[in-house]
Amino acid sequence: MKCPRCKTSALMNDQRWCHVCGSEMKENRFAKIIKALLRCLFYYLVFYVISDAIQWFYVGYCAALTEANGFSVAVGGNYSEAFWAIFSKSYSYVMILTYAVIFLAFTLWFALRRKDPLREMGIRPIRPSHVPGLAVFGLSVQALTSITIAIFSVFMGPIGEQTQQSYDNMFGSETTLAMYIFMAVATPMIEEIIFRGLIHKNMREVMPRGAAVILSSLCFGLCHGEFYRVVYATLLGILLAAVCEKYGSILPSVIIHTAFNTMSFVYEVLPENTLVYICIYFIAMGVSIACAVCFFASTAHSERKNTNETL
Repeated sequence: MKCPRCKTSALMNDQRWCHVCGSEMKENRFAKIIKALLRCLFYYLVFYVISDAIQWFYVGYCAALTEANGFSVAVGGNYSEAFWAIFSKSYSYVMILTYAVIFLAFTLWFALRRKDPLREMGIRPIRPSHVPGLAVFGLSVQALTSITIAIFSVFMGPIGEQTQQSYDNMFGSETTLAMYIFMAVATPMIEEIIFRGLIHKNMREVMPRGAAVILSSLCFGLCHGEFYRVVYATLLGILLAAVCEKYGSILPSVIIHTAFNTMSFVYEVLPENTLVYICIYFIAMGVSIACAVCFFASTAHSERKNTNETL
């Protein structure tokens, strides 16, 4: 930041007055936006580079182990079944470790800069009484989303076969505790830290609330691969960012996100009966609408209360 009058650089980041000419220090708005976006890019690259590096190391390890057992690593340009059998055994554990490393990396980054890591990542306590409602909201939104996609697939053809095949290769056919911890606990926590706690928060500091919500949600959606996943992940991101705005913490969005991913495992114990899913769909629709109305009503009430207190 430089003085707009004499162009002297500030001695401190939060310096308000120029120590040479006494003029008020002001930073160009465009420069502030660029700096915030660069910080967002840095946070995402840390997340991407660490996760990609560990995964490639694990792929190399599995390939070497496959060859050591006398099997081919690839068949017809794709990884062989023998490779995937070895890969799927420990993939969940590797990803849990990966996310732990990412969390530790950000914790050290902020600690070395003498900042509170939890605060910088948007982790602030909330009332325990809010947890059940947030969890139910997440479950209902996921049920509404997945069954809607299934309805569209009836008329438009199979949706998500490529993603499902990738999941089957990476995790195998059995659901394990490690798989649940990775997908329904570790993934929501890290994604909320990256996209809401860091990226959305930095955007929110330099641009209007609506623009920050949409832009950070679009970044979140674009990281989810297939077009249909980009669409619903972007919409989910808007919901999660709105929740973060209301509570001033990523913990509510983590709870919703965890419940959202948990619902995918609930389907495995439900009977394959069309009537059951129709009932779930309409119940989820009612619960989602009720939760959304309560959420926005309480948000509007809080804003009016704050406005009255200010006046």
